[in-house]
Amino acid sequence: MKRSLPHIACFTLLVATCIHAFSQPASKPLTVTAYYAGNASSIDNYDVGKLTHIIYSFCHLKGNRLNVDNAADSATIRKLVSMKKKNPSLKVLLSLGGWGGCAPCSDVFADAGNRKVFAESVLNLCNYFKTDGIDLDWEYPTIQGHPGHKFQPADKENFTALAKQLRETLGDKLEVTFAAGGFTKYLVEAVDWQEVMKHVDRVYLMTYDLINGYDSVTGHHTALYSTAQQVFSTDNAVQYLVSIGIPRDKLVVGAAFYARVWENVPSVNNGLYQPGKFKNSV
Repeated sequence: MKRSLPHIACFTLLVATCIHAFSQPASKPLTVTAYYAGNASSIDNYDVGKLTHIIYSFCHLKGNRLNVDNAADSATIRKLVSMKKKNPSLKVLLSLGGWGGCAPCSDVFADAGNRKVFAESVLNLCNYFKTDGIDLDWEYPTIQGHPGHKFQPADKENFTALAKQLRETLGDKLEVTFAAGGFTKYLVEAVDWQEVMKHVDRVYLMTYDLINGYDSVTGHHTALYSTAQQVFSTDNAVQYLVSIGIPRDKLVVGAAFYARVWENVPSVNNGLYQPGKFKNSV
C-alpha cells in the first residue's frame, strides 16, 4: 500500500542479502531505487549518486492514456531527469497509480485496444520527458485493494496482457516494472507470476504496510522475518517467489522510511501483537 508521502522510499536488490549474491561478479551493480513523491527542488537534498533508479510517483490514467497531472508534476519529472548530469547511469521511470491512484485500471485494462493506446501513451511520454520506462503500481489487480476500487478475476490475465503490450511497444531499451504486495493473498492470487515476469525487468516487492492502518492488532509493518504471531514478512514473500521459480535478480525488496503509531494498546510484550487502534505514521 504505497502512499504518496513527501519523502523517498528506497529499495535494494535482493541479491545484496541472499545467497545468490555470492555467485555474482563483484562488479555487478545492485538496483537501488527511490520512489519519489516530492517537489522539483527537494530532490537536491538527496545524493542521487547512490541510486540506480528514481521512479516518479505518481502519474494516473486519463481515459486510456498515461497522464501527468499538472505543470508542477511535469517540472518535477524534468528535474529528476536532469539528475542524470550528476549520475549518468541513473534511470528515471514514471509510475502509474499508487494507493488510491488506479481506480479505473480494472475496467480500462480489460480491453485490448485500451492497453495498446496506453502503451503508446507511455512511449510518447518517455520520449517527451526522456525517461526510461514505466512502473505499474496498480493496487491491486484481482484482489481487493483501495476501498471501493473495482477488482475482478479477469484482472490477472489482463495484467499479464498489459505487461506484454508494454514490452512490445516499448522494446528492450525502456524498462517495464511493477510494484507487488508483499502479503500472501497478493502473492498467491493477484498476478500470474510465471507469465508476467517474462515481460518485466523487475518487481518491486512492497514488503511494508504488512501491518497497516486497517488492522486492529499491532505488529512490524515492514518485518524482515516471520514470527509465530506474524507470518507476513520480507522473507516470507521472497521465499515464496523463489520457490515458484521467479529469478532472484528480478526481485527487489522494499524498505519503508516511516513507522506506525498505535494507541489504546495494552502494556504487554512491549505492545507487540496486541489489540490497539492505529493513530498515525511518522
